[in-house]
Amino acid sequence: MKILKKSQTKNVTQQARKFENFSYILKEDKNCAVLTLNSFSGLKSFKTFLNDFFSTIKKNNIKNLVIDLRENGGGNSQLGDELLSYLISEPFTQYEKTLTKYSDTQKHFTKNLTDAEDKYRQNILEKKSGTVETTDKSNSLTFPKKLEQRFNGNVLILISGQTFSSAADFANACKYYKVGTTIGEETGGSVVSAGETIQIVLPHSKLQLNVSTSKDYNVGARTESRHGVKPHVKVSASKALDYAFKRIKKLEVSTN
Repeated sequence: MKILKKSQTKNVTQQARKFENFSYILKEDKNCAVLTLNSFSGLKSFKTFLNDFFSTIKKNNIKNLVIDLRENGGGNSQLGDELLSYLISEPFTQYEKTLTKYSDTQKHFTKNLTDAEDKYRQNILEKKSGTVETTDKSNSLTFPKKLEQRFNGNVLILISGQTFSSAADFANACKYYKVGTTIGEETGGSVVSAGETIQIVLPHSKLQLNVSTSKDYNVGARTESRHGVKPHVKVSASKALDYAFKRIKKLEVSTN
């Protein structure tokens, strides 16, 4: 990485540490950091990355954060929890509840899983086929980082129709807890969505299908919520970052 003297940083974009699925840049002339997350995968490296990122923006006194999820197809929701813990001041959850339907097909599939935990496998095998179980997740809370670690500036979240799964869940939680402003287009998927899946093979065509065995409700979602995460500000996804910069400029002017 090129080392810049302090006097050289005023009108440049400074490239920071980059991992495979996530990176950030500091736009010091805009008092802004742009955090680009193209996947929610790799929890261990993500924790290292975020620790470095939030330490860096705090040292540089950055007051505006843009989180770009426009190309993020999802992955592990624990990465969303980790990021939220830097942005929120109260215990939180991304999910309201999960409905799970048990069946003989599901049990047969689970019995043959080689990487499933024994407790998980046994729980499914013990359930009566045809029954539906509701798991309340509203009290399974994640706690925020310590005050000195958290970001307390302005947050803008960029979303699009290509924002799916756990990335959309994160955007929904940001809206629900009023973490920041979502900008762009409605996300893919739905805030009430298919959860865990099993694989079955059709007997004649031999086509493999993924069949959902559960239904997840994002925090704040209701049964009739058959839509993605709708942005606070609706603009073309391709113009969302430019809009965010203009919004930041207005905020900077109003506070100076």
